[in-house]
Amino acid sequence: MPKTIEAIYENGILRPIASLKLKEHQLVKITFVPAEIKEIPPMVKRIIDHLSAPLPARSSDDIIQDTQIDAD
Repeated sequence: MPKTIEAIYENGILRPIASLKLKEHQLVKITFVPAEIKEIPPMVKRIIDHLSAPLPARSSDDIIQDTQIDAD
């Protein structure tokens, strides 16, 4: 009987989220259907927010001063 389960692919291994009632060495067929992300994890949201923040306003003189090398 067909059954749909969720799994995570990590380091080359497909790991079911819940335990499966299978016999040892039982052959199964797998159909891949990418799951939709229901919610963005908080850490990923913080990273996106950080990367999306506007850059501080700086004058061209400040940028030039930061890139100059002291030749002394």
